[in-house]
Amino acid sequence: MAEQREPDQAGALLTLHRYFCWATTLQKRLKEAGGCLSETISEERTSAGVDLRNASADLLTFMDLSQLISGDFGLYFFYYYGTLYVVVEGFCDLKLRDTAVEKLLRSPHTDALRRSRNGAFHFQKEYLTPKLLDPYLGEDDFVDWAFSLHDALRACINRELTAARLLS
Repeated sequence: MAEQREPDQAGALLTLHRYFCWATTLQKRLKEAGGCLSETISEERTSAGVDLRNASADLLTFMDLSQLISGDFGLYFFYYYGTLYVVVEGFCDLKLRDTAVEKLLRSPHTDALRRSRNGAFHFQKEYLTPKLLDPYLGEDDFVDWAFSLHDALRACINRELTAARLLS
């Protein structure tokens, strides 16, 4: 049986970079999927021939959320935020230092990001789990915060890779 050994700092930085690359791809897909939301959910339902004129408001709300969460937008939304939180975990685990990242991580949005990761990557028995419906996630400033965090992590990881002579 092969002996397990701890990766060196350079190897760990490369691993962190891999997670960051995944987050970057998911961020791009989220932006693309967000552009597809110009047609409202109810218009999509109507064009598909579904008539819910007599449905209760609660049922409509549930169906709207369900369609949003289950579609491409929901997939990229929650997987992007979940993967971004994995990058945050790596930043912390590797004890990296960066003033911009650290300032952003002091926000209560960080915990919402963690809960979003849990909701996306840990099985939840409830379909509309509170982890996926965190009020912070729906705020416009949350998206701006997450994208700012992403940019700050990019700068930090690039600086660390350059310092380790893994990037020129």
